Amino acid sequence: MAREAGVPTLAITNVLGSNIEREADYVLFTRAGPEIGVAATKSFTAQIALGYLLALYFSIETKTIEPNKIKQKLKSILHVPRGMMKILGKKERIAELAKKYHKEKDFFYMGRGVNLPIALEGALKLKEISYIHAEGIASGDLKHGPLALLDKNVPVISLIPIDKFYRRNTSTIKQIKARDAPVIAITYDRDKEMEKFVDDVIRIPEIEDEDLSTLYNIVALQLFSYYIADYLKRDIDKPRNLAKSVTVE
Repeated sequence: MAREAGVPTLAITNVLGSNIEREADYVLFTRAGPEIGVAATKSFTAQIALGYLLALYFSIETKTIEPNKIKQKLKSILHVPRGMMKILGKKERIAELAKKYHKEKDFFYMGRGVNLPIALEGALKLKEISYIHAEGIASGDLKHGPLALLDKNVPVISLIPIDKFYRRNTSTIKQIKARDAPVIAITYDRDKEMEKFVDDVIRIPEIEDEDLSTLYNIVALQLFSYYIADYLKRDIDKPRNLAKSVTVE
């Protein structure tokens, strides 16, 4: 439809020779390697990284960011693989939390700013491979309906890096705890206050560019979903009712 309207198209894909490559005017490959499971994981993180680099390229072309800041951002993204490895090193802790919560029937995932899409993706992963109902919401939307659903049987996973939203997020968490809902927070290693507000904490490395915390948060959420599905003895690589690719609207 975009091509029919005369709009240039750019495809971002992990699959060489796919339909989208043939349809689009331009293509960028993430080259993350084949996804064995139906539920995308590494291809998702690769798309975030490529989108980040594409945004930097546009900012260079339009001169909207100073060159020294571009260098800082490129330096930050080079630290991401090492940070991801640190999170993978915490898989036993994440597995413990999955065991604790795997019998729950409903979850909320909350994030603000760039971490809202990560909350949505985390909820999606839990739905896809464990078959547990989960919703991703903007933290600021809690009072507009979702708060009515919270009780001791509805855990909330909150993405709460130490950023400009930190105080707002901790205020939201206090409101959740007042309804007796369990809270799992994902925050930076240096956050020593979080245990005062929540039931459980998953810690991620801090990174200079806050936008890149998304790549750490999603790895932690992917692991959480994986271990919950494993405890429930689901077929993680081949979840029911899902296809490897979508061919119809």
